[in-house]
Amino acid sequence: MAVRIKKGAMQKIFSLKLGLLWVLSSLSLGLCAQGKSGFGEIRGTVVDAQGLQVLAGATMRVLGTDLGAVADAQGLLAIRDVPSGTQRIVVSYLGYKSDTLTADVQTGKVKKQDVYLQELRLEIAGVQIEAGKPQGLSLINRIDLQLRPVNSSQELLRAVPGIFIAQHAGGGKAEQIFLRGFDIDHGTDLALSADGMPVNMVSHAHGQGYADLHFLIPETVERLSIDKGPYAAKSGNLATAGAIDFQTRNSLDQNIVKIEGGMYNNYRALAMLKLDRPRSTSNHADAWIAGEYTFSKGYFEAAQNLHRVNVFAKYRKLLSRRSLLTASVSTFRSQWNASGQIPTRAVEQGLITRWGSIDSTEGGQTSRSNVNVQMSSNLNHGWTWRQQLYGSLYAFNLYSNFTFFANDSVNGDQISQRERRMLYGYQTTLGKTTTFLKKTFYQEAGLGIRLDDVGSIGLYHTQQRAFVSSVQDGAVNERNAFAWLHGLWSLDERLQLGGTLRADYLHFAYEDNLEVGVSTSRAQKAILNPKLTLDYFVSDRLQLFVKAGSGFHSNDTRVVLGPDKRKILPRALGSDIGAMFKPADHLLVQVAVWGLAMEQEFVYVGDAGVVEPSGRSRRVGIDLSARWQLRKWLSADADLNLAHARGLDDAGVQSYIPLAPWITSTGGFTAELPRGLRASLRYRFLGNRAADEIWDLTAHGYALLDGALSYTIRTRYTIGLSGQNLFNVKWKEAQFSTTTRLAGEPAAITEIHYTPGTPIALKLSLSCQF
Repeated sequence: MAVRIKKGAMQKIFSLKLGLLWVLSSLSLGLCAQGKSGFGEIRGTVVDAQGLQVLAGATMRVLGTDLGAVADAQGLLAIRDVPSGTQRIVVSYLGYKSDTLTADVQTGKVKKQDVYLQELRLEIAGVQIEAGKPQGLSLINRIDLQLRPVNSSQELLRAVPGIFIAQHAGGGKAEQIFLRGFDIDHGTDLALSADGMPVNMVSHAHGQGYADLHFLIPETVERLSIDKGPYAAKSGNLATAGAIDFQTRNSLDQNIVKIEGGMYNNYRALAMLKLDRPRSTSNHADAWIAGEYTFSKGYFEAAQNLHRVNVFAKYRKLLSRRSLLTASVSTFRSQWNASGQIPTRAVEQGLITRWGSIDSTEGGQTSRSNVNVQMSSNLNHGWTWRQQLYGSLYAFNLYSNFTFFANDSVNGDQISQRERRMLYGYQTTLGKTTTFLKKTFYQEAGLGIRLDDVGSIGLYHTQQRAFVSSVQDGAVNERNAFAWLHGLWSLDERLQLGGTLRADYLHFAYEDNLEVGVSTSRAQKAILNPKLTLDYFVSDRLQLFVKAGSGFHSNDTRVVLGPDKRKILPRALGSDIGAMFKPADHLLVQVAVWGLAMEQEFVYVGDAGVVEPSGRSRRVGIDLSARWQLRKWLSADADLNLAHARGLDDAGVQSYIPLAPWITSTGGFTAELPRGLRASLRYRFLGNRAADEIWDLTAHGYALLDGALSYTIRTRYTIGLSGQNLFNVKWKEAQFSTTTRLAGEPAAITEIHYTPGTPIALKLSLSCQF
C-alpha cells in the first residue's frame, strides 16, 4: 500500500528532522567535558585474549546505572561521570564471553581497566537484542558466515539476505544483482565498498554504478556491514536500495593453503600467510598476504578460458594507545571468453545448442589495483578522529554482441566498451560520545571527496574484436564532495533516536574526442538528504525500528551532458518499519515492511547493452529472515522477499519494471556433526517476472538445490565436496527482452535472450591450516 504525502508536508517533516538534529548537536557540543564532584571516569581497552586484536564495537556497562560506552576503532572506551565508589562493570562483545569486573572509582580520577575477552562460538541462544550490540542484517550475516563460510566471489553477494545474482558474460564480468524489487544490473542502486573503499564505478563504460567484486578474495572477508534502504549516513551516491561494506580480516590465526578442482575444468588455488605477528599489546602489529588463481574452461561449447589472479596484503599496527594504522594493497587481473545471451529461437530451430553461441568472440579483460590507508586516533576530551585515503588504477575492455546483425548486416553488431580510470578519494570523521540531559549522545561529523578521472572511455563498433568504427570516444572527470552530521541519542536504555543530514555536491565534465576541435561540457548539482531512525528495545528478545529518509543515484556524465539531458541527481524517498525478535531461545527473526519512491528509474536496455534513465517508480515490499538452531548440531535458515515494483510515468498507467523480481527466497540446513564432519543443503528460488513493461514476455524463474560436505582432520586438514544444481535443472540464469536479427533473417525479432544456468557441477577441495 502506498501513502501519498504532499510536497509541503514532506518539506515540513524534513525541516523538523533537521531542526532536531541541529539542536541536539549544538547542545551536546556545548557540554563541559570536565569531571563532576563525586564522580570519576573509567577508561580501558578491550582485546581478544587469544589473538590480541582490539575489539572495536565492544560494550561496557556500569551495573545499576544507565551509563555505558562502545569501544572505538582502537578498542578504547571511556565512561565519564561514574559515581565514586566500588562499581561493577560488564564488558561484552558479540561472539565473546562477557566479563564482569569490579572497579574502584575515585572522585576526579581516571580508573584504567583493560579487559581481555575469550572468543566463543556465536549461537542464537546466546544472542541478546539490546542497544550497543550489532543488530539487524549485519548480525544475521555474522551468524551465516560462521555456519556457511564463503568460498567464491559469487557467494560473497549471496551471503546478503535478499540478494540474487546472475552471471551472463563468461564469469569475468561483474554479476547482475537483484534486490528489493530492483534489477540493479551491475550496481546502479546498491553502494558496495570494501573496507570503506568504494567498489562502484560511476559513469562506467558498461553502465552506471558498475561494481566488480572479483578483486576480493572470498576467504579474506570476515564480516559484512549491511544497510537496506537509503538510511546509512556514510553511504551517499547509489545507496538507494541499500549499501554493503565488505570488511576483510585484520589478522590471521593460522596460515591457509587450499586447492580446488571441479567439473568443466574448474580449478582454483589459494594461499593466506602470516608475515609478522609480534606478541605485544603495547606495540602490536599484524601483517599478512593472500593470493588466489582461478581457471575455468566452462561448460559452453566455446571455451570460457577464464584466468583470474588476485593478490591482497594487509598491515595493521597500534602506533600508540591513541593511534591505529591500517593499510592494504591489492591487485587483480582477469581475462575470459563469453558465449553471450542466446536467442530462444536459435535453440528451438536447432541453429545452436543450449551451450552454443551466435558470436563466439565475445569476452574481455579487466584489472584493478588498490591502495587503502586508514588512521584512527583518539584526541583529547573523548573525540575520535578517523581518516581514510584510497586510490585505484582500473582498466576494462568488454566485447559484446547483443543484436547480432540488426544494425549492420555485413560486419555484425559487436561492440567494445573500454575505459581506463584513476579513482581516488579521502574521507574523515570526528565523533564523540557524551551526555545530553543525562542521556548518552553520540555525535559525528564527516566529510570527504571522491574523484573519478576516466582518461579514456568509449564505445566502439568491432568485428571479431577488430576495430570497425567509433561510436563514442572521450574522457570523463567526475567529482563528488560530501559532508554529513549524525547524532544518536539514547533516550533511555530501550529507546534510541538517530538523525543524519547529508550533503553531496557533484561536478561532471566530459571531453568529446569525436567533436571537431574537441569540446568539453560541464555541469554541477548539489543535493541534501535527511535520514531518521528510531529503535525501541522492548526487551532482550524484541527490538522495534522505524527508518525514513532520502538518498540518490547520479546519472552517467554522458547522459547529464548529452543532447537528451536528464535529471542529474534523481532522489529516492524510503521508509522501513519492522522488528527483530526471538520468539524462542533458538529462533531469531527479522521482518521489515518497506517502501521506496524513485524520481527516476534506471532500466537496462538489452538492444544496446547499456543502462539508461527512465521515469518515476514506486516499490513496496516485505523482507523476512529467520535463523533457527534446531539442535546443537543442526541449524536452519530462510529468507523470503516480496516486492511490488511499478513505473509511474506511462500515460498515468502503472507499468511493470522489466526484470524486477517480485518474489525471491533462499534457505537451507547446516549440520555440524561430531569428529569434524559438516554438511549443508540449500535452495534458491526466483519467481517468474516481467521481461518488458506490459509483461508481454516472461523471464522464467527457477528453483535450485545446492549442497556441500566437508571433513576436518585434527583441526588442520579439510577435505570438501560441493555441488551446484544437484537435480541438474535446465534453467536460465540471465534473461532479457532483446530485438535481434540472425544472419539470413529478413527482419529483426523481439524475444527472450538468455544465458543458460550452470548444470550440475561438483567440486572437490583440499585445505591445510598451520
